Amino acid sequence: MDHLRCLGSTGPTPKQVDQLYLSEAAAGALWDSTGGTPNCSSISPPPPSRCLVCLQETVYAVCNNVTSALTMEGDSNQIQIKESGCPVFMKPDSPRPLLWLLIILFFFTIIIAAVVYWKRKEICAGLQRCKKRATFQRCRADNPDASSEMKL
Repeated sequence: MDHLRCLGSTGPTPKQVDQLYLSEAAAGALWDSTGGTPNCSSISPPPPSRCLVCLQETVYAVCNNVTSALTMEGDSNQIQIKESGCPVFMKPDSPRPLLWLLIILFFFTIIIAAVVYWKRKEICAGLQRCKKRATFQRCRADNPDASSEMKL
């Protein structure tokens, strides 16, 4: 199960955040700044064992299943961070718009089928009239003398 851990900056909001890494590890960073710090409401929470940094009134480090001590750097200094509440993230994609589209399409299909069923006699009669007219016009073209005898 995912466990989000959020840390917020304690001082003034830094102009730039460069990286977030485990305090005691010499390994690579958990997060590197590539293209700036995104707004928290425009991103989703991080996947398991990953962290991200985002901005929402202050700078947040948000980690998923990472419990070690963290260090954040920016503006050529270490940024002081402490445990805090988590920011508001972008809501995950919801299947509701697709569900509503399917429901509307289903009802539209039912309405069309019902109209065709109720109007089937009129539709069939109209087709028969068209068929007779087409036959009549074809006969008149083939035999101009007999056309006066054939009436609808």
